[in-house]
Amino acid sequence: MDNPLISLLVPTRERCHTLQYSLQTALNQKSTNYEIIVSDNFSQDDTRKVTESFNDPRIKYFNTGKRLSMCENWDFACEKASGEFIIIIGDDDGVMPGSIDYLENFIKENPSDIYYWDNHIYTWPKQGKQAEINYIAVRENPSPMNVQKMVRETITWGTNKIARLPMVYHSAVSQKVLNKIKEKTGKIFHSVNPDIFSAYALPVFTNRAINLGRVITVSGRSPKANSSGDDAIVERFLKEFGDYQWHPNLNTKWPRYVYFLLDTILVAMELFPEFYGDIKFNYSAMWAVCRKKVGKNVLEIIRSRKEIRKYHSFDVAIFLSYLAGHYLSGPWERLSGRKARIARRTINRGNPPNNILEFVNLVAEV
Repeated sequence: MDNPLISLLVPTRERCHTLQYSLQTALNQKSTNYEIIVSDNFSQDDTRKVTESFNDPRIKYFNTGKRLSMCENWDFACEKASGEFIIIIGDDDGVMPGSIDYLENFIKENPSDIYYWDNHIYTWPKQGKQAEINYIAVRENPSPMNVQKMVRETITWGTNKIARLPMVYHSAVSQKVLNKIKEKTGKIFHSVNPDIFSAYALPVFTNRAINLGRVITVSGRSPKANSSGDDAIVERFLKEFGDYQWHPNLNTKWPRYVYFLLDTILVAMELFPEFYGDIKFNYSAMWAVCRKKVGKNVLEIIRSRKEIRKYHSFDVAIFLSYLAGHYLSGPWERLSGRKARIARRTINRGNPPNNILEFVNLVAEV
């Protein structure tokens, strides 16, 4: 296969049980004009055996030869890709049946640098617990996206709506844009969150993006994922970054969600001063967004203002104003999510699927 249009990258590390189902979903396409890059981060399980068992020319297996950090493995995977557009998914994620076929046709008819989509969210079974269907995205009409405006708004609003930003994870991104990031910084991915970093790096080099309004890939949450909340998994993940230096404006005693996320954004802002130089991160608004993740109520955050100010600015009045903004916008956001909740309830009837393959097929049928 020469010059595929799409490279679907699957960085993996010792999760062959979920990987086998993810690859099955990725192969459920008619097209032969795409490749699947399995970037094995020196796994000590049956990852290679599972990958090669498919015996499909669309799958290409690569082993890093030594344990790399997540960012390094993603860079390694991108180096092996030959497609015009890159999509990265996890080894517990999935691809909707026929969605690559649809995406290829859409790209040919609607040129852009980035193609974004909302995605369904599925949680794998864990320790006797049934699987869960967490979120079902609803289909919409395709629409252009002003990603440069969107990314600036997330900074002004202290990370609010960050999940709606296009990133190389669960989006299709032109390899030309990714190469521009590499030319500027020496590599594509920085910090400990390569997905979030890409959300803040991409708008520096392009504002050409389209929201497909149709799900292409699906997010899976497995017991061994970094998002599982397992401290041992997260500690192993962090060790792979070596002596990583967190941004001095952050307190690593805060919940990991907070300083992981903020560190990534601050790294991106400092790497690209030509784009972010006139923007200051709104820490006060951030506390309004992350208060639940921090595990403190409003009064506790206000009482902690002296401790917070040891690391960065914090204005109580601004904090309260953005907090009020969230409360006022809450009912409208709940109303806009009504279709998604109805779809989720419809699909959730009966026993939940046991793996991502069963899940994508179920959603496709409904």
